[in-house]
Amino acid sequence: MVRAVNHTMVYTYYEIGRIIEEEEQHGRERAEYGKQVLKEFSKRLTTEFSKGFSADNLENMRRFFLAYSISETVSRKFTLCWSHYFKLMCRKN
Repeated sequence: MVRAVNHTMVYTYYEIGRIIEEEEQHGRERAEYGKQVLKEFSKRLTTEFSKGFSADNLENMRRFFLAYSISETVSRKFTLCWSHYFKLMCRKN
């Protein structure tokens, strides 16, 4: 059960990152446009789903998508929990 919840959460965050990058930002660099997109998307998600969707968290989801889109796209087998992926992303930077 815990693994299923972790997998769903990680996959959801990956998909939110994809939506931000591909559909909201249309692949544009972050700059001022990207900051505004994250703020607006944060408001929409928070209204619909409650907390957990701050602009900072959404930026982490976007970074997660960018960091793992190449290696995970084919299999989408996310075997770690979100906190582990987050720590790995921080080490990459």
